Amino acid sequence: MIRSDAKPWPPHRYLRKLHRWLLTLRQSLVRDIEITDGSSAYRFRCETVPKFNRCLKLFSKEPGAFTWITTEVKRGQVVYDIGANFGAYTILAARQAGPNGKVYAFEPHAANFTRLIDNVIRNNLQDVMAPCSIAPDAEAGFSHFDFDSANAGTSNSQFSAAS
Repeated sequence: MIRSDAKPWPPHRYLRKLHRWLLTLRQSLVRDIEITDGSSAYRFRCETVPKFNRCLKLFSKEPGAFTWITTEVKRGQVVYDIGANFGAYTILAARQAGPNGKVYAFEPHAANFTRLIDNVIRNNLQDVMAPCSIAPDAEAGFSHFDFDSANAGTSNSQFSAAS
């Protein structure tokens, strides 16, 4: 935690240099990875170890989801991805739907939504994908969103009854 009284922080210049170096190191550890299924390449920016691992296991973590997308999503179809997270399966569906298809990716978690947009751009799918920072529901209104974590790539956040 950094606390400040509006005076230069940290007070010692070596601490400032250390913090600057640590932030630079963190930035340099962010990885852009490309995964291929033999015919298509999928590009992701990975800022955390869990997200990196999830990208590496794109085709094996949830084989049922991968198989369903590759066999059921046809060219020109419209797909709704509810809880798109950072877009791993959304991008796969967009490639399957092709340039005449449309994928609406719903993700209410702000950090995940930001990564989703990054990955849409990284994969040049702006014309096929429509990221939506909302959670669809059968009823109109607002609900309380319980954050499991503020970090991108998390998937345990959920809605609860309004308080």
